[in-house]
Amino acid sequence: MGSQLWLLYLDGQLSLQTGLPLHLCSFSAALCLLLYLRFHTRLYHFVLLLGVPGALMALLFPSVTASSHPWLMKTAFVRLHALIPASALYWLVQKKPLPKDPRGAFLLGNGLVLLAACTNRLTGSNYLFLQAAPQGTPLALLIRQGYPVYIAGLEILCMLVMRLLCPLYLRKVESM
Repeated sequence: MGSQLWLLYLDGQLSLQTGLPLHLCSFSAALCLLLYLRFHTRLYHFVLLLGVPGALMALLFPSVTASSHPWLMKTAFVRLHALIPASALYWLVQKKPLPKDPRGAFLLGNGLVLLAACTNRLTGSNYLFLQAAPQGTPLALLIRQGYPVYIAGLEILCMLVMRLLCPLYLRKVESM
């Protein structure tokens, strides 16, 4: 994340609209760093249930910020997004407790949505892609149905993914 911020700074793009960790992946990466310093089960569950799927989707459908150093920006983007599943795997191997109920992560996620929405309103930013979906991603398909459907769809998708992941994580660990 530091590399991306530095590249934004070099291009004169670093601002409140671009530099806060209010996208799902930057927030999750910051949580990963905190978890390495002091492990907290609820934050780990957020990373597992929202951060990992979000990072994997970002790696499959990258939306890299334009930069005068495109290769460096793409490398920083990939490193940031690979950190999240790699960190989750690290704690999984250490047998950290897995989520049985997604509600805590969902509430924390909605707190992030509220913070991002307020920040977007105050600064004109697009954190969590709440204002506009990045082109070439599945979110771009969802927003075509209109803004209310887009926001409701994001919530429903998060609930569905988290509800499916809880038993999947538990089943995977039991088979290890």
